[in-house]
Formats: sequence, structure tokens, C-alpha cells
Amino acid sequence: MASSRALLLIFALAFLSKLYAHNGLECNHDDIEQNPGLLDIEEDTSAFQEGRSLASLTNFRMYAYFDFLKKSAPASFASYVQNELLPPIIDYFQSALKVKSGVIGNLKVGSSVGSICGKSTPSILKTTGVPADFFIYYDSEAVSGTQIASSQYCYLASGTKRPLIARTIINRNMMPIANGDVLIHEQNMYVLMHEVMHTLGFSTYQYPNFIDANGNRLSGHIKSVKLAGVTRTILNIPVLTDKLRKFYGCSTLPGAIMENGGGSGTGSSHFERKYFVYETMSSGSILGRRVSEFSLGLLEASGWYVPDYSFAEPTTMVKVKAAHSSTTFAAAPLLNSMNTAPEVLEDALPMVEEVENAAVTPLWTDADSSILMKIMTVITTMDKTMQDYLTSKHMEEELAASASLVT
Repeated sequence: MASSRALLLIFALAFLSKLYAHNGLECNHDDIEQNPGLLDIEEDTSAFQEGRSLASLTNFRMYAYFDFLKKSAPASFASYVQNELLPPIIDYFQSALKVKSGVIGNLKVGSSVGSICGKSTPSILKTTGVPADFFIYYDSEAVSGTQIASSQYCYLASGTKRPLIARTIINRNMMPIANGDVLIHEQNMYVLMHEVMHTLGFSTYQYPNFIDANGNRLSGHIKSVKLAGVTRTILNIPVLTDKLRKFYGCSTLPGAIMENGGGSGTGSSHFERKYFVYETMSSGSILGRRVSEFSLGLLEASGWYVPDYSFAEPTTMVKVKAAHSSTTFAAAPLLNSMNTAPEVLEDALPMVEEVENAAVTPLWTDADSSILMKIMTVITTMDKTMQDYLTSKHMEEELAASASLVT
């Protein structure tokens, strides 16, 4: 049996090393100082009074500015970003989102605004303005480290506090030109989609500015919850929480559990990766990312946008019922009853999609000589993307603790 275990370990390491090849990437959004100005601009807020439907709302308009990128990057990189990488991303968000407080006329700043996020204000913003609800400029740098891109708010609307002007800086050392490689191109696209989400409001700095259906500032939606002895940030906004409760079949789910970065609990600009591991708004790996209904749901929860959920990609988060538990919240891994699982596998065993109420039987026993085949069967039945392994004991602790809210 020892040889079988050794073979399994080798197989698992090879499999996991491929899937986790891009896990070294980081998003340090919470570490970036955000001190945006307020822009006094006329917004169409009639949707808040009229409760208009999706079809009657204004299409979201984005304007991407590349002049800074062209000055900071080689021509080939700037061309790739401007002509290949960004156009479909902009098309996606303009198609997937309606805006409830669109800019009336052109988006422009006053002639006295000399800089935006540390760069000289583009003349077009001070003269004619741009026909858009959101202006974002792109720049680049080539630095060491695993940070692939960073984004910052420059200006918010003085009324609704919706982001109006932002910037994203790309680290050229971490984002290669695809040169026809569709996998690299896809990864680059999801990186910049992730950054666009931040600039639209998916950020701990913007959660306090979220508004309700009447345009009033939300309160009480950012909660601190004790989970497994750690205070975590929970976003509890009905449009998002309801989606999560429906998906997991758990009517008492307190809301969306946000990342704490393993530190103080303040780094909550991403979904907690243990529950949203291949969601585009979790941090870390960019392999196999998807924009699910939950990322779009958080944008809707901001009160500024109404998504068309037909643009949400299918999620591969798991709904598995533990053999010893009555709850289906999150997941009890299919392999959670292994008796002596190697430590190397504890954080990264795959789970099977949509196998709620599945029986969980021990797979790791000395008498079981076909364990490798069973593991391979599990892997072949799962989606391409893989969920992080979370022990059922840890999950039970978190579920039990989720009822005790800490103010």
C-alpha cells in the first residue's frame, strides 16, 4: 500500500502544480492609498425615484485612455493592451451593466484640475469631455514582485459617490504579450476584468458609499462576524445575500464572506477564496477565472448598476452535503473522510460540482488498492477549475460561529 500512496502523492503533486502554476500572483488593492476627489457633475438619478426596469435604464458607457500607457510601455505592449486586450473587456461591461446614475452630457473636469491620480489631466477631460459614465486611464511599469496590476480611484461623483475616473497600472514583468496564445490572453483578460471590477466599486473603500434603491446611503450592511475564532468582514446586502442563500440552499447565510488576507481582517476587497476560489473577484490564481453572478451581484448591491445576469458565467463552486451534517452551505469535500490524507493534499484537494446529498465514503484505507483510480475518477468528473480543499471540521466551526455577529 505504501507504493500506492507514493504513486498517489506523485500524481497529486504533478496535478496540483499545473493547476496552481499561477497562484503566485497578488492583488494589493487594499494596500493602495485611496483618496479620490469629489466631482460635482450632473447625474441622471431619475431611476431612484421611478424604480425603472433594466430595459429602460441607461447603457453603461466606459472610456479608456491609453496615452500614458503608450509613453511608459514598448509599442508592442501598448498596442496589445489597447487593440487586443481591452476592447472585448470594455464591450463586456458596457453590455453587461446598466447605470442608475448616468452622467448627463459629457464627463469632464474643471479647467483647474491639474492632475488625476498623479498624472497630468488629459486635455480632453478639461475641454470637450468624453461621452461616458466612467473614464479610466491605463499606464504601465516594469517592477519586481508578483503584483500584476493595481488600480486607484481618482474621482467620485459628489452626489452618488459612484466612481467616475480611475486608473490602472499594469506590471509588464508579470503580464506577457499573448502573441496568439489563447490561454495567456484569457488570463490577461481576467486580470484586467478583475481590476475593472475594483474601479467600478468592488472595494473596501467603496462599500460604505453603497446606496439603496432610493439613492440613500446604506447602513449596517458591513458586518463583522466571528468565524472559527477570527473576525471576518461580511457584506450583507439583500440582492447579493439572497443569491448566495439560494445557491447554497442556506436561509441563514449571513452574507458574502470577504477575504481577510490572513491578517487583521481589513483586507476585504475580494471574496474569500476558500468559498469563491475561481471567482474572478477572489485573489491569487488567475487560472480558470469566471465572472459569476456573485461578482455582478456585488456591483448591483452597490446601488449604482443593474447587471444583465445573462452575462454571468457558470460558477463551479460546490454544493456537497457532508455525510455527518445537515447543512449544504459551501461544501464538504468529497474526500473529507480520508483517515490519513497527506498534509500536502489538505489545502488543495478537488471537489465535485453539483453533487449535493452525495454519500461520502472513505477513500484512504489500507485495504483499498484502487485509490488512484478513484482519485482520477473524481478529477475527471469535476470542471476544469478546481476548488480549494476546506476540511469539514473547519466548515462546521465557521457555520456554528456565523450566528454570533460582532458589531
